[in-house]
Amino acid sequence: MRNFKHLQKNETNPYYIQLLKVKMDKYFGKKNVTNVKECLKEGTVYGPLCAYRLFYVGCSRAKRNLVIMINKKDIEGFEDKLRNKLMITGFNVL
Repeated sequence: MRNFKHLQKNETNPYYIQLLKVKMDKYFGKKNVTNVKECLKEGTVYGPLCAYRLFYVGCSRAKRNLVIMINKKDIEGFEDKLRNKLMITGFNVL
């Protein structure tokens, strides 16, 4: 990865780690068309960004009460971290 210094600085970025690291590591392990196409798929980053934007808009436009329902299966592995983040930002978490 010596030619890609900008990628080295992302090695600790949680978004890079979650969304791209596995694909980029695979590409750098074997540089071929299939692996580069995986790195460049639009949905890899666009999907989570759209979900974030939708969540943000929903939260910012709520006039009085906002109920957010999340399936526990969808947050396995980071439920406590999400719960704490929501509580810190003012949500009542049931």
